[in-house]
Amino acid sequence: MCGIAGAISPKIREEQFSRTLLCRWKYLLHHRGPDSWAWYKCPQHPVLLFHTRLAITGLRNGVQPLSNADETIWLTFNGEIYNYPELKQELQADGYHFRTDTDGEVIVHLFDKMGIDGLQRLNGEFAFALYDRRMAKLFLVRDRFGVKPLYYASQPNALYFASEIKGIFADESFPRRFDQETIRQYLHTFYFDTSTAFEGIRQVKPGHYIVVDISTCQFQQHRYWQLPLGQTPVQAPEAELIAEFEHLLRSAIQLRIPREVPFGVYLSGGLDSSAITALAAEEIGPFPVFSLGFNQPQYNESGRSEQLANSLQLPRELVQIGSGDLKQAFVDSIWHSEIPVLNTHGAAKKLLAQRARQQCKVVLTGEGADELLLGYSLFNHLQSAENPNEGNTAELAVLKGQLAGRLKHYQAVLNAFGAYPYSMQRFFYLQKLYPWMAQRRFRKGLQPFDWQAELERHIDTAAGRGFSSIELTQHFFLQTDFPAYLLNYLGDRQEMSASLEGRVPFLDHRIAEFSCRLPNSLKLRNGAGKFILRQALRGRLPENLLQQPKQVFYAPAFDSLGYFDDADFFARYTSREAFETAGIVNPAFFSFLKLLIRVMPQQHRLLPVVESVATFMLSLQILHHQYILTFDDRLRSAPQDIAGLSAPVNHQLSAGDVR
Repeated sequence: MCGIAGAISPKIREEQFSRTLLCRWKYLLHHRGPDSWAWYKCPQHPVLLFHTRLAITGLRNGVQPLSNADETIWLTFNGEIYNYPELKQELQADGYHFRTDTDGEVIVHLFDKMGIDGLQRLNGEFAFALYDRRMAKLFLVRDRFGVKPLYYASQPNALYFASEIKGIFADESFPRRFDQETIRQYLHTFYFDTSTAFEGIRQVKPGHYIVVDISTCQFQQHRYWQLPLGQTPVQAPEAELIAEFEHLLRSAIQLRIPREVPFGVYLSGGLDSSAITALAAEEIGPFPVFSLGFNQPQYNESGRSEQLANSLQLPRELVQIGSGDLKQAFVDSIWHSEIPVLNTHGAAKKLLAQRARQQCKVVLTGEGADELLLGYSLFNHLQSAENPNEGNTAELAVLKGQLAGRLKHYQAVLNAFGAYPYSMQRFFYLQKLYPWMAQRRFRKGLQPFDWQAELERHIDTAAGRGFSSIELTQHFFLQTDFPAYLLNYLGDRQEMSASLEGRVPFLDHRIAEFSCRLPNSLKLRNGAGKFILRQALRGRLPENLLQQPKQVFYAPAFDSLGYFDDADFFARYTSREAFETAGIVNPAFFSFLKLLIRVMPQQHRLLPVVESVATFMLSLQILHHQYILTFDDRLRSAPQDIAGLSAPVNHQLSAGDVR
């Protein structure tokens, strides 16, 4: 896990410009790679590559950027390739010589051997830039699910990329303005996997790569992988499928246990993290687990995590969150995530990452199981609405109609997409709030919102034709919230803010592809998701944990911020002047939501919804302050020169030489 950045621009030939960029990249991305840093500047083309390293594999000699033997291929790489020992052995048999022990070098030689088709061989979570000097092309590649971030932006005859948006803003010539259309998408809770909050900056789409022509900076995007939804379920005995699933999950966990640095596991007390913890404990001796606890019982799962840690005799670190404890962490989490958010849970994960980093460099986490194995209650709702699992009686037909009627604008969505993606349910609720949330001048500056056209512009809806509503919901979710929000705000950004690498066994592409072959009855049964996971872990986890319903992970937002105890802390973001300057959020509606939060009972079912909308509005104001108003102040804090900057990467140097 590292930070990468780079540029193609005629300005690269100017010594001072390159020096300034490198200094700022090191300053802005240092948290992603505090162990070493290095760079490569091409003598032939105006290409500059940068890398800041969190050393996990090849500790002695893994400095990047990496090259092939004749230095015609160069790589700056973020992430991990888990099957690299197998690939390295194959490449060595073909005559390729390795100069490092790092996993990234297999990408260089695999590309030399197979070209871009070598992507199909990689099992991992990665984002990288690969420059081929012979072809005069740059390849920007992102992993299958978008676990690792990669942003890019173009100007006439120039293109920039970075692990985080702030790396692109290192060049002051990029305008820092909110993208009004994207902000409106956010206000309707659409987070698309290519969009960002900022004008002119986009994400490489998960499972895709971009090819950039060095001479023109023109680029094309190509897909190399897509989750194979819509398959005919495999016909095999349940016991065999459960055994195969368990084998794949064990393999994914084994591959993600690092060989050279200490690791731990995030243990929430839910099924997914408990499964990873239990299976990892069978493979290796004691390792630490890290859990969150909240003072409010409706949010707190720490009792279950303690139960499992004790039964497995694993040392457990508990981060207890009380009133006001997330105040500063929330502001910092927005700086790192670079998006407006709906809850303070990312701030809680940031504190958890800081605690974990005191003992290890890698943590295994449970993201992905709910999305692939139908763990969310919404999947049960869809199944109940469209596929009652009993006889085809008149009563059941009426029931089906009633349930479908609870899905807002059911027939219109069905006509548009052929099935009902559940994200539309949330959209139609927020559509009613939008005129209240946004200032009039913001709304008047945009064309009317056409939800069908907007979705078809960002999502491959044609690929979802013929899907069931459950499959279409997965298809939509994997191109919206999952990579753009969850894997960002609850994953990479908070972990890397503490220089900690998160690894996600459930997102091993072998597990994902296998899950698409399973009948829904092995994923969703008797109103509960992840049936196959529960069966695979039977006897290894306490029965009460296997039977517990899915609990959505929330932090108690305004209480954890201590908002009403120290409103002055947030005054710079929520003053009338601040709202007027940003020109988006309606301050009167924000005040109304704050009043509701103060008077609603803690157990009220709508309190999380009200807090989510208010938290979103607050976070948008914070994002505007950090990136639009005060980012120049951050740049002025960057060192103007760095020791060792005069020497580009040299593979004979140790990591300490380029620190």
